Amino acid sequence: MRFQKTPTALQGASLKVWIPPTVACGLFLLLAVSAHTGGPFPGDVPVAQAVQSSVPESAQPLLLLVHTLGGRLAEGMYGIAAVVALFALRHRVESFLVLLALLTAPSNAIIKELVARPRPDPALVDVQAAAGGVYGFPSGDTQFFTVFFGLLFVFAPMLVSSPRLLLLIRGLCGLLVLLVGPGRVALGVHWPSDVLGGYLLGGLILWGLLALHSRFASQGVTGSTTPVAD
Repeated sequence: MRFQKTPTALQGASLKVWIPPTVACGLFLLLAVSAHTGGPFPGDVPVAQAVQSSVPESAQPLLLLVHTLGGRLAEGMYGIAAVVALFALRHRVESFLVLLALLTAPSNAIIKELVARPRPDPALVDVQAAAGGVYGFPSGDTQFFTVFFGLLFVFAPMLVSSPRLLLLIRGLCGLLVLLVGPGRVALGVHWPSDVLGGYLLGGLILWGLLALHSRFASQGVTGSTTPVAD
């Protein structure tokens, strides 16, 4: 005998979907207000120093490569390439969502100005790379990588048909998201709490874009998810 879900059960299920982003939003706001005081959090300095001391010198080129991929010019180039590729393959909604992801990047600069928290002091950590702007919270590269490569991870099956290539693309997307945060700390351009703020804000934006994609999909608006032929 089948039982149909009651409206109350459906409402309860839909409310649970909002719990993770609500918690993430609360944590981000708490971090932002706390960071507005200007200095690093109590655990920022020892964690940053521990990260820097644990990263081998051989990993430096990889960290600098990720740092370069986080440059505004590089982000614009591969971001627009993804928009054009999805649009050309008739995945118009997905192309639009990636474009929206690119357009959310300036929000980071606005929040940085509002919070006005200085980047790490060279007297406390080893600053190994140049970074744009004097403010550090939240980490812009961490935010952007979480949003863009998170979307690319989800939309990758629309771009390739080879299982191996799909695995490679998704593996690279996941690796970049995982590396960017610790890499910013290792290079001395962000405090760990800056990075946490970037992951939280990026995760919130990614959640919103995927929720929008799910809404379009439920209405049959999105394109086919069948991958293209290689």
